[in-house]
Parts: sequence; C-alpha cells; structure tokens
Amino acid sequence: MIYIGARSANTINDGYMGSGKRIKAVIKKYGVNNFSKVVLFEFTTRKELLQKEAEVVNEEFVLRNDTYNIVIGGGGGSTSKTNGMLGKHQTTKHREASQQYMTNNKEKYQTNEYRAYMSRRLKEIGHNHATFRGRTHSEATLKQMSQSSKGQGIGANNSQYGTCWITNGEINKKIPKDTTIPDGWKLGRIIHTR
Repeated sequence: MIYIGARSANTINDGYMGSGKRIKAVIKKYGVNNFSKVVLFEFTTRKELLQKEAEVVNEEFVLRNDTYNIVIGGGGGSTSKTNGMLGKHQTTKHREASQQYMTNNKEKYQTNEYRAYMSRRLKEIGHNHATFRGRTHSEATLKQMSQSSKGQGIGANNSQYGTCWITNGEINKKIPKDTTIPDGWKLGRIIHTR
C-alpha cells in the first residue's frame, strides 16, 4: 500500500507521515514503524509542490487498490484552510446539487467496482457497516424505532423536536426541519453575549 502526500519542511526526518484520514487511521492501527517514507520530488515553491501532487494523485490513482489516498489532487487532512465546508452545514440548495450530480453520474458511482472500492475504504478506517449482519433487534428496540419513525418517539416530547435554528447573522429563529432555508439565512444561531 502507498500514500502520496505533499510536505513543506526543512527536513524529511520530522516524523510527518501524511495527513489523509486513511493514512492516519492505518498508522494508528499498525504503528508508524510499519511504514517508510520516500521523497519522490523536491521543489523550491509550495505552488510547484501542490501542482505536482495534483498531477500525480489523480482519479485513476485514487481508485487504485494499493493506495491510501482518497482525495483527488491531494488535499488530505481537512482543515479550515483546505476545506471551506468544515464546521458548516450543507444548504438545501447544495444538497440538491449534490444529489443531482450523483444522479447524472450514476454510471460512475453505482457500479459494483465503486461500491467495492468504498466498502474497502470504509473498512480500512474502522467503519464496518456489516457488524450487525446476522443479528436482530429486540422487540423493544423495534417498537421504539417504529414510534420514532412515526414522530411518536422520545424526542417528540422535546420542544426542539423536528425544528432547527437558522440565523441571518443578527436574528435567530426556529423553523421546522423540512422547511427550505430562506435566502440570506443559514443553519445555526448566533449566541449574543452582553
């Protein structure tokens, strides 16, 4: 297995082994001593470095079976600088655009090859959706799940149930969750301190 990442540093012996989710997870699982680092390229500017990473870590590379990279073009290790959505909620408009993209690209994302790829990636970072396979829910759990799906669950007695906060930066208000967020408003609320 391999991982390709970009690093700006004065020395390669700084202990850094990558910032991607998968590489960090497998290093934690197997220990850093089971990995080695090789410098493939050296550049004088960060811009050149990132251009080369984007060239090498392409879609074909990410879909290979022998790589820990999951983001095309690099950019692993989400931070507020590299991921503009970090800590934010997706708007209805963005969610609909994502769904439309997936619908328009079914031939890519609904193949057995892609499903196997995603399943393998999730298992490698410790997410295993098959852990419940062969087991059943208790009668009490089934009843609770049924009530919840009908809006009769424990949360239905909560005054916040079925609602969410939105803000325009100055005013906060609560709306039903299934309501479209008006233009100029976003999910969340501003806490005003005195």
